[in-house]
Formats: sequence, C-alpha cells, structure tokens
Amino acid sequence: MRDVHTTSADRNTNGSSLATGVCTACPSGYYPSRDLSFCIACPDTLNMVATLNSGSYTCSCLTAGGYTSPPQGSICMLASTVSNVISTFGAVDASVSFKVILVYRT
Repeated sequence: MRDVHTTSADRNTNGSSLATGVCTACPSGYYPSRDLSFCIACPDTLNMVATLNSGSYTCSCLTAGGYTSPPQGSICMLASTVSNVISTFGAVDASVSFKVILVYRT
C-alpha cells in the first residue's frame, strides 16, 4: 500500500519503463500531485505541513513552533503576533491590517 504523502514513478529519467513502480516520499511541507508524478510545495515549506482530509490536501502551519494553525493568507504567523494585531485593531479589521503590515515589511 502506498503512503498518502508519496509520489510514484513508472519510468526512469530516460523515459524507459521501469519493471516496477517506485514510490518516493514527499518532503515535509510538500504533498503529491493528483497524478502522483511530482510533489507540490505548501506556500511556506519551512513552517507548514500538508495533511490529507476528505481526498484533498491542506497546508497548515506548525502549531508546535508557536504559529497559528490556519495561515494568514499564505504566511504562517506567530500566535502572539496575531493576538497583538487583533488586540490593537480588533478582529474585524485584523485581516486588512495583516495585509498592510506584510506589504510594508517586504
């Protein structure tokens, strides 16, 4: 049985058929494409993990590192940073404030 975080290949780098298929694990922060031919990167590969749920993959931030589970857009932010922004601007304005903060930091 193939692991859910793997890709498979039935041809070598020259395009010749292999006698048997080869499964390769996707690295942390990546998940397999629908046809299992390559791994797709989460937006923040260092701070995200891909999980399979109901047949599709979702990239979530690593909460063990202090990040909020859902990304803020495509970026993992520390829970303390999210709390500070919400306490300063309020929850309703927080999403707009995050965008403004991110634009000025880049």
